[in-house]
Amino acid sequence: MTEQRQYEFDESGFRYRTPSAQGQVAWKDVRRFTIGRRMIVLYVGQKGVSLIPARSLSSKEDLAQVKSWILQQVSPPIVRRAARNRMLLYVGIAAAIIVAVALAFA
Repeated sequence: MTEQRQYEFDESGFRYRTPSAQGQVAWKDVRRFTIGRRMIVLYVGQKGVSLIPARSLSSKEDLAQVKSWILQQVSPPIVRRAARNRMLLYVGIAAAIIVAVALAFA
């Protein structure tokens, strides 16, 4: 069973608290992140991961502020596999069209 976790965010990082533990993480210690529609994933240190449901933030303004701090303070986000695969598909289609046009006029 997972423990319920509370988060507090500010410009220096975030704090978390569970019934059995508490801690603090500076933004400089967050290696990577992914921001999705429903979840924010923060990769901390070598093996730590914090999963933060977007619905757990009290308002859209709070969510926007947390996203802003992450985007300003943390290295670039991980490109999601689906987005990367879609981009590769489009590049492949464009290349095939270019080759087909070149062969048609050769």
